Amino acid sequence: MRDYTEYITPQHRQAEKITQHIELMTRALVDISALSAKLNAFFSIDSGMGKQVDAVGEWIGLSRFVKTPIKGVYFHWIPKR
Repeated sequence: MRDYTEYITPQHRQAEKITQHIELMTRALVDISALSAKLNAFFSIDSGMGKQVDAVGEWIGLSRFVKTPIKGVYFHWIPKR
């Protein structure tokens, strides 16, 4: 993202309020850009966590919860109802 403070005219560059105002206005755009760059990792099967993995499971038709009980291994798993 471009630094918009570079576009302030030379006669106004010394005014701190204008520079602070431009930075305040563009900070949200920078934050949104940074978050959108991370979205792929948030919903990745390898690195996603929590509700993001649940959303991926809904998209592909699988759940995190086992539908059939697992018996006779090292533990007994009771499925969530």
